[in-house]
Amino acid sequence: MAVSPDAFGQKPLARSREWLLPPEAIQLTPGKYFLTVLWDGDGMVEEEALPDFGYMSAQDIRFTVNAVTNDVQRAIHEHRLAFRAYAAGDYLSAWQHSQAALEVADARSLLLAEGAQMMSANAALKLGNYRGALATLQDTDQGDRNELGRFASGLREVLAPEISLNPASARTSAPRVMVVAFPRQKYEVQYSENLITWTTLDQRLTETNQYEVTDSGNTARLPRFYRAVWLP
Repeated sequence: MAVSPDAFGQKPLARSREWLLPPEAIQLTPGKYFLTVLWDGDGMVEEEALPDFGYMSAQDIRFTVNAVTNDVQRAIHEHRLAFRAYAAGDYLSAWQHSQAALEVADARSLLLAEGAQMMSANAALKLGNYRGALATLQDTDQGDRNELGRFASGLREVLAPEISLNPASARTSAPRVMVVAFPRQKYEVQYSENLITWTTLDQRLTETNQYEVTDSGNTARLPRFYRAVWLP
């Protein structure tokens, strides 16, 4: 509850807000409830300004707990749990709840779906799961035409590897290709003699951010083009 004492001539104005409580914080069955408010001032009120019993009170806050009855409500509930988990730094739970929201039958027809997808992608990135992030975005990826598309395009650009020929290979019988990329990602090095047809030279799940591939089939050092691609 936020209080603004100067909003109405020094009279407090109560503003409603939503608390992100963990699921285990309170287990209420559907029904009507009220919350009793007592405040001891806690350093913000002079003790002599408090009532004799030492607490300030307010009118009971009445609220209703409703059972989840449809897919829209289920999606909203899972999305809120995802938001709360992300704020708490529990990115795995945030990803799981976001995925649960997206799995609800009608969730993708809601504006909520975009928020759930963005939350899921962000949580996946925090976990280093780049494939999971892009997989979440791919269904609505529309290039740069919306926020999700720009997110996906930017992520692909970040994951794109850099490639160069090792100068030392000029003195050997086979070219050696240096690749700079993200660790724990899948990349493929390819070669071509005409920039039209590409053949796989190497494919691996990287352990570090740099590795080398030798084109042992090109001992004659025929002119070839090389490229590296990230595999989702």
